Amino acid sequence: MTGVDDRYRVVRLLDEDELGRVWLAEDEVLWRWVTLRELIDGLPIGSAVARLPCVKIYNAVVWSERSWIVMEFVSRPTVSVGRATVPAPTSRNRFVED
Repeated sequence: MTGVDDRYRVVRLLDEDELGRVWLAEDEVLWRWVTLRELIDGLPIGSAVARLPCVKIYNAVVWSERSWIVMEFVSRPTVSVGRATVPAPTSRNRFVED
C-alpha cells in the first residue's frame, strides 16, 4: 500500500483491532503525520467515530472501496489511567450564598 486519497502516504502498520487496521501516514499536502484508520468492510464511518478515543479527526474518505478515517497522530498515550485529582476550592471558585 502506498497512498490513500492521493494525499496520504502510508508509512507502516501500527495496530489492528475490531474496527480495522491503523496506519501511520504522512499528509503530503499539510506535511504532518496522521493516523489512518482503515475500517473493516461494512462498518459505517459514523459508528467507528463514536468508538474512537478523544483525538482530532481531520477527514473521512472512501478510497479503493474502503472507508478511512484520518486522525491526529499521537505518538504516545496522552491520558494516564489512574485516580483523578480535584483541586481544593479557593475563595474565587467557592459558592457564596447571600
